Amino acid sequence: MSMAWLLGVSVLVVCATGDASAPASSQQQFLPVAQKVKTAKEQELFFGFDDSATTTPSARASPEPEEPQVAKPVATPSRDHVAAAKPDAADAEYADADANDVSNQAETITLQYEMQADEVVKMLRRPGFQWVIACFSVVFGLVALFDGRRSFKMLVVVAAGVATFGFQVRQLHPAGQEPMVSTALYVAALEIAIFMGYVAHKGWEGMQVLVGFAIGMYLFHIAYKLTLQHPVFLPYAKQVPVLVGACSLIVFASMWGLHEKHGGRKVLGILAPIVGSSLVVSAISWIVIASCSLPEPSGLGVKVAAADVPAVIQFWNMIVFPMSSESVGIFTAGGKFLWIGDLKCSLDRIIGEFFWLLLLILGVRYQRKIDASAEITGELTGAQANLQFLQSQIQDVQDNTKQLRTALLMSPR
Repeated sequence: MSMAWLLGVSVLVVCATGDASAPASSQQQFLPVAQKVKTAKEQELFFGFDDSATTTPSARASPEPEEPQVAKPVATPSRDHVAAAKPDAADAEYADADANDVSNQAETITLQYEMQADEVVKMLRRPGFQWVIACFSVVFGLVALFDGRRSFKMLVVVAAGVATFGFQVRQLHPAGQEPMVSTALYVAALEIAIFMGYVAHKGWEGMQVLVGFAIGMYLFHIAYKLTLQHPVFLPYAKQVPVLVGACSLIVFASMWGLHEKHGGRKVLGILAPIVGSSLVVSAISWIVIASCSLPEPSGLGVKVAAADVPAVIQFWNMIVFPMSSESVGIFTAGGKFLWIGDLKCSLDRIIGEFFWLLLLILGVRYQRKIDASAEITGELTGAQANLQFLQSQIQDVQDNTKQLRTALLMSPR
């Protein structure tokens, strides 16, 4: 058995490596077989692309002058390696195409948002609605100054109702209908808007999460656009794990910062006075210059035509964005400016920003005091509840002690 095994191994070694004692003609019969896979010429012969493929084995065994050069080891990549590299390049091209599609979709969404923002700005600048905007700015601004959480809730409820009303008007198309039909459609849109506002009010716990998610996505979109503008951060902006991590972090931070049971008390205690004070100052500035357009003189020494009265949003832009907005107000209409050397300063801008900062500081301090008193009240309420529970436990212990004493006295000795 062992002799048969040794004989089989010897045969395999001879077939694989050749016998040194064999004649040269027998060794040459193995060379064309090994070279047939390595050379392109032999591959063409193998697949039958040449008439010389039908030659006899003895003719093929005769060495040709070119064969020693072709038989050298080939260092070029094989077809398998090339075929394996092509899918990677294709995947990279597909990934770039997907990234471009995502970028185009983001740009399309951004353009849609910008168009909607332009429509909102046009609506806010309509002359006939300025007194309504001013009244709402005063009321909402005062609420935001003294109660950030309540103002945020009121803003979300009103925004949900207004957005629903606008969406329903676009769906129902009441304009161009008969008067009765148009009125009915407007009433239907108003009813749906009131219903959605009521839903937002009753489901305030979930609305906080939803609004936080929406604001977080908007902040992530702004951060992503800023990242694309800086070459240093551009490589990270194309990595999906980095984008997912950054988006998740911003969204969770936004939801935490706006929820009243988490960070909303402190975050809204600062953001709400910033918005509220700017709205109050803008509305008061508009009321002052609008009084100069009345037929009766206002006593301010400035006369402004009704068509030249700026919108409330223009006063707000002047206060909040002083470096990129035009100056409007009663002093600008009267041609009065403050000159510091060769620098021309707007008195309306200076006065508006002064009162904005003043109301902001007062609102933040007031809300901090309210939050501190609320925390103290909550701690006192909790301590009082614990004290009542402790008193009830002491009373139970005293009752049990009395019962035990009575039982001992009545027991026979």
